[in-house]
Amino acid sequence: DHYGWPDKDTWPANSGVPAEAAAKGVCGDSDHMTCTNAFCYGHGTGTDVDGTCTCTCEVEYTGDRCQFCGTGYEGYPECLEKCTSEADCSGNGDASGVKWLNEFG
Repeated sequence: DHYGWPDKDTWPANSGVPAEAAAKGVCGDSDHMTCTNAFCYGHGTGTDVDGTCTCTCEVEYTGDRCQFCGTGYEGYPECLEKCTSEADCSGNGDASGVKWLNEFG
């Protein structure tokens, strides 16, 4: 699964189709004729609603095309959860930075 994006190993594969035209076929153009998850930059689900591509963003993302970090997240395009004073400092002091997941959880 390429999260709605074309497989770079096979696309456009000398198909004779100009890259811009091929991209519009995969990602949709300004008229949203083709609606895929790629329209949401791979951070949401693209759905055609009455001819308009709309995105339902993953929790970390927001925006018409999931192009921004949601509330409580920063560092687009990764959008990692922000540290908070209550959750990460037991309410003491100011928290900064983002939470990272590693092999320890």
